[in-house]
Amino acid sequence: MLENVICLLKQFTAKIIYFIYTFREELYIKQCGNMNQNAEENKKIEIAKILSPKLGFRDSAKDFFHMINQLPADVIEIDFTEVKFMSRSFANEYIQQKKKSKKTIQENNISENVNAMLQAVKKSVKNPHKLEVKPTKIIALS
Repeated sequence: MLENVICLLKQFTAKIIYFIYTFREELYIKQCGNMNQNAEENKKIEIAKILSPKLGFRDSAKDFFHMINQLPADVIEIDFTEVKFMSRSFANEYIQQKKKSKKTIQENNISENVNAMLQAVKKSVKNPHKLEVKPTKIIALS
């Protein structure tokens, strides 16, 4: 009986995950389609409206740049007006994807805390903290 319930829960969970990914993909396709209708309007993208005011996931940055790289415009302005939070992992992936992109990316209206996170990640990428390991002598205690 318990095994049947666990099996049903696994199937239900798999269906929910499939639905979430399908819905997410359809949303990105719809947003890309709307952006591609007029290349002049493509230049400014409000990231909080596309993703969320709280930018937390590395995959979100990847998906965002995947969408941007499909746009016809060469210069993209990303407006951070309504962004309240950016995680370190999102900032790191955003910076990496920006470097890889062939588009010219301009950021506007970045809040103080979001800018601080971007600068902290840029600094850590330039000067990664490396631990100095000194050789040690191994002794046997027998």
